[in-house]
Amino acid sequence: MTQATVFVCGDRHRRDDAAALCAADLLGQVIPDDVVVRRVGQLGADDLVAASSAGRCVVIDAVRGIAPGTVVSMPLVDLGTRGPASASSHALPLPTVIALADALGADMDGGTFVGIGGEAFDLGEGLTPRVEEALDTFVAAIARTLSGTGGMPCA
Repeated sequence: MTQATVFVCGDRHRRDDAAALCAADLLGQVIPDDVVVRRVGQLGADDLVAASSAGRCVVIDAVRGIAPGTVVSMPLVDLGTRGPASASSHALPLPTVIALADALGADMDGGTFVGIGGEAFDLGEGLTPRVEEALDTFVAAIARTLSGTGGMPCA
């Protein structure tokens, strides 16, 4: 059985929007074999529905509205009410995706979001200095969530 599914959102060609992708590259060195990392770019409700019966569910992404390099972790369901805005371009806003997945039977009460504040989301490559400096902190927060000390089961 899969211990966890990590959904990685972002675009390598939009500066700090690549932070979650960079973190996922580094996570490969510190996560157990039973964690599935899915680079989805844009998260869809079908992604969450499919993963909801497989164990922990973690979404990682760059966000707007908090200081660049600041790392936040919260239940997925809180994104729509108190969370920062995702910076990745999604077909639907993350709160809508989560609500739709919940309506389709996924237990979103147990999912976890881990995000990092970004500064620049324009076209271009390379993280801004503050986000680059905080990347290890972001990876550590994701690893804590996966180890069970900072996350909740998705199903």
